[in-house]
Amino acid sequence: MPKMAKTVVRILLLFSTLTLSGCIDLSYSVQEEQTPPVILGNVETDSSVLSLIDTDQQQNLKYSILNTAEGFTTNFDLEVNTGLLKLGKKLDREALCNSAVTCVLQLSIAVASSDKFITSIKVNVTVLDTNDHRPVFSRSSISVPISERSSVNLTFPIIGATDRDAVGLNNSKILYDIYPNSETFGLKLVSSSQGSTDINLILKQTVDREKLDHYQIYVVATDRGIPPLSSSLTVDITVEDYNDNKPVFTQNRYNATVREDVAVDTVIEIVVASDLDAADNGKVKYEFTFPQTLFKLNEESGEISVIQQLTYSAAPMELSVRAYDLGTPQQTSLTMVDVHIIDINNHDPEINIRLLSTSSSATVEENSNIGTLVAYVSVQDKDSSNNGKVNCSIKSSKFSLLRISNSEYTVVTAEQLDREEKIEYVITVVCEDNGQPRRNHSASFIVEVLDKNDNMPIFMQSVYYGNLTENNEAGKMVTRVSASDMDQGVNAEVRYFVERDFADMFYVEPTSGVIKANVRFDREQVSEVKFKVLAMDSGEDIQYTSNTTVILTIIDDNDEYPVFTQTKFNFSITENKNADTLLGNLSATDKDIGMNGQVTYSLPSQHQMTLPFVVFPNGTVKSNRPLNRELKSSYDFIVMATDRGVPALSSTAKVSVLVLDENDNYPQIIYPVKNNGTVTVSHLTPPGNEVTKIDAYDLDEGRNGALVFSMSPSSANELFYIEETSGKIYLAKEIRKEDIKDYNLMIEVSDKGIVPKKSGADITLRVEFTVTEETSQPGIGQNVLIAITIACVTIVLSLAILVTIFLIRRADSSKGSGRGSLTEHEEVKVTETLHIPPKKPCLAREGARPPLPDNNNSVHYEVKKEVSFSMDDHDHRDSGIFMIANDHSSPVPMTKLSKTRQLQCHRIPMSTNSTLGIVQTDTRKGLVNKLGHESIV
Repeated sequence: MPKMAKTVVRILLLFSTLTLSGCIDLSYSVQEEQTPPVILGNVETDSSVLSLIDTDQQQNLKYSILNTAEGFTTNFDLEVNTGLLKLGKKLDREALCNSAVTCVLQLSIAVASSDKFITSIKVNVTVLDTNDHRPVFSRSSISVPISERSSVNLTFPIIGATDRDAVGLNNSKILYDIYPNSETFGLKLVSSSQGSTDINLILKQTVDREKLDHYQIYVVATDRGIPPLSSSLTVDITVEDYNDNKPVFTQNRYNATVREDVAVDTVIEIVVASDLDAADNGKVKYEFTFPQTLFKLNEESGEISVIQQLTYSAAPMELSVRAYDLGTPQQTSLTMVDVHIIDINNHDPEINIRLLSTSSSATVEENSNIGTLVAYVSVQDKDSSNNGKVNCSIKSSKFSLLRISNSEYTVVTAEQLDREEKIEYVITVVCEDNGQPRRNHSASFIVEVLDKNDNMPIFMQSVYYGNLTENNEAGKMVTRVSASDMDQGVNAEVRYFVERDFADMFYVEPTSGVIKANVRFDREQVSEVKFKVLAMDSGEDIQYTSNTTVILTIIDDNDEYPVFTQTKFNFSITENKNADTLLGNLSATDKDIGMNGQVTYSLPSQHQMTLPFVVFPNGTVKSNRPLNRELKSSYDFIVMATDRGVPALSSTAKVSVLVLDENDNYPQIIYPVKNNGTVTVSHLTPPGNEVTKIDAYDLDEGRNGALVFSMSPSSANELFYIEETSGKIYLAKEIRKEDIKDYNLMIEVSDKGIVPKKSGADITLRVEFTVTEETSQPGIGQNVLIAITIACVTIVLSLAILVTIFLIRRADSSKGSGRGSLTEHEEVKVTETLHIPPKKPCLAREGARPPLPDNNNSVHYEVKKEVSFSMDDHDHRDSGIFMIANDHSSPVPMTKLSKTRQLQCHRIPMSTNSTLGIVQTDTRKGLVNKLGHESIV
């Protein structure tokens, strides 16, 4: 070959080598789920690789797949010698690419001759979607509450179905319908900004819960594939209120970058959604729309973490996350999370940062122009080829990384900076190589933003709260405020002032912000003070001012006494009530608050053991033992109200307790009594005359002490009757001869209580025949005998009277003129009070004072006994009545009565050893009768 020809061949070979050093791209497409073998094409012929190499190299060409580390390559068969590419396994597009719009599998095929690498061919295999997935609802049924007051055309969101077929194709496009057709409900579909479709149930006509409170319909989701596939969702509709807000994600799409050697349980991303509703309607949980084998999602926090070892994938993994609230009906929203898995490489890029300043951080003035240089960055990677090719970036919106050469960059400002927004920035430069797997490294430096005076002071709190106990001393600290200025130096120095209207009440230290009170406060007058404090910076050109609110709460001091709601409390209790009987409740108020205003009640210590009452701390007043009204009918005492402050303050009030009567006493019969129950009645007594009287009393009062007298039916007769109110027994008719005999009467005395108490006694009425002048005609001898007897008795009595008068006058004269003497017609009266033990009272006249109990349960009856002596010598013939008593244990003085024959003591019970007689002298008739003691009425 000529020399010139050889030179041309060498030039062509060199050109061919340069051409083959590039990469040849081929593209094939295949339908998923096809049954192998399926021929995709011939790499050798389709790429025309033979035309690019000389004939010597075309011999013994061999083809092989380089990226066998990727799992999808096992689905393909490549004939080594011919380059024929076939499908070796069925392809599942959704398993390989999820629901991505396009699914491209990239094969890297090496071409070699005689074990010498010639070139590589990149084959892009597009996997076409087949309608092999039906729409799927995340739940088989849902419940939708609808308010019965919901208006027509109101919509209610329900969950939609998802189809795992390729996004954007008919196989994943879903049509919805309702079954059976409903006149009440319909469907309304709304496309969202994320490309999904929101399904809404629309109310076509109003509902009435009282007519029908539950509906059940089916929402059928059908895709547009051929043949179409469908599924249904059962919708249970209850007529009630509804939830109207769905969760909203903070991002429409999340990006997470993670190394493939990341540790299990590492959190790679956090999705966050918020719901404006409250309670369960606003509580958000999270779930994957499809089951995941590599990741798990915390339903509460939204954390996505790794659950098994990851494998590098060129395309990011798409995770579909649904956020749903706990309301009814349930609201949901979707977001996508792209997970970028970074390959592992054997060397990290090495980053060197050079700052323009001499300090440890870069500096830049705030508000500097965009593009201001901040730092230089250089990078190198010890790896070679693609593993040594490095690309760098920074994650900051404020700064940009500009590439100068393959290994050098500059960091410049991308926006004007505001120091008050951020004083410094941490700039992280991330450099990543192109190796398989990729390796990255990062380095950081600080950019300090230099200050300009352009900010006002900012208080740490918008409102400050302080506490101050009332009655404080002037100068007492209230609270401390603090403000900061984002500027530096003099521009950040802050001074404080109290607003003008409150400057007299409070003082604030200019530099420390400590607020003090200038006046003494009274909580009962003002419990809270609200005022403003100003903060001013010390800028040279301009001064900025801001303010905050201080709310001062005046704390209570125990300076108020409890005050009873009444000066006197009146209670009542029925006698004989059991201990622990409630009388009432005390009430007092205290203007203080807290423990200082909490009031407890008690008895003074001197009353706690003596009174039959207990005062509990809550003001309840109860008895501690049964009471006896007959011993004491009322109580007056003092109670105390004490607060719980330190020291405690007390006040008192009066309490009056009235003991109400209970019918607990039986009537006490004074007359008749045993051995003193016989009354003699003359047969000459005219009808209607009182023959005797039953005397009794009852210690109770009112109706319980009012007495009713009666005779038992067995002893009742036609001759006598008893007046039920007075106890007087009257003669009912004229006494006949056959009526002269003894009558035994059984007397019953009852009170008028609700449950009456009764007592009984027996009395004998003896009807006797009385001899008169008409009925008795004695002889002269008999009359003479009677006259002599009367004369003797008269003489004896006259002598006794004269002797008594003589002795009395002699005694008086012997005592001297200081005592004086009795004159004619002068009457001497001796009045004496007789105390008779219980059950032996002297009967008093009507209108006399009732028996009075003393502290020893004895009863005192006041009986006035008068002794009268008349010194009229001219009327010494007047008749008199003398009472003679021989009972020394109960002496009764003699009483001379006037002619009216009235006795101050109606009846005197006698003991068995007592003798009482009355002698009556009537000179006009010359008749002497000796009457028994029962005739004293």
